[in-house]
This record gives sequence, structure tokens and C-alpha cells, in this order.
Amino acid sequence: MIGYFLLNPLMCLLLIKYILWVPDMRYLWLFAIYGYSFTVFIITTALNVIPIDWLKWVFLGVSGSVSLFFIFSEMYALIKNRLEQGLCKFFFVCLYLTASHGVFIFALKKYFLNTDISLGH
Repeated sequence: MIGYFLLNPLMCLLLIKYILWVPDMRYLWLFAIYGYSFTVFIITTALNVIPIDWLKWVFLGVSGSVSLFFIFSEMYALIKNRLEQGLCKFFFVCLYLTASHGVFIFALKKYFLNTDISLGH
């Protein structure tokens, strides 16, 4: 999970600099946006005590969507005037972010928010 928070903003930085041709993008800014966007998962983690599995998936889906929307809107607000290649390539960056966010949500559910406790019997 820590690798996701360090490497995904780096991958986004490379995509934005070399695919969208926005040379003044900074890694620290992207890292901060990722950090702020994942605060919604604190609430999801607290709501994980509810014993209904489908409701946990709903909470994860809503949290992931809110987090992803925040990242999209912040990135677009910063680079909309600097997009030399148009919105089509920004859509490609958004697809990458959506896929990586989906992998993160499934990993979060499987490894950290799994409530199946085995007592070894």
C-alpha cells in the first residue's frame, strides 16, 4: 500500500509531463493531492465494523469514487490551461488513475478491511 502512495503519483507525474506535455508539474503537489483524497477512507475504515458485506463494498465504492473525483478535479483545475494535447490525452491519464484506484480498492478490501477472522480451529 505504501508503494501505491509513492509510485502512483510518480507515474502520474511522468504521464502528465511526457504524455500531456505539462512540464511544470511537481511530484510533491501530486503526492499531497493523493494524501488529501484518501482521507475519505478513514470514515470507510470506521464503518467497516458493520457486519453486512455488500454494504462494506458500497462504502468502499463511494469512498473510491469521491477520492477519484477529487484527484480528477484538482488535476484538471491545475492543468486545463496548459493542456497542449487536448482533453483526449487527459482522458488517458484519467483511465490510468481509475484502473489504479480500482486495484487499490480491491487490495484494501482483501488485505486490510477483511473481517474474516480465523482462530486456527
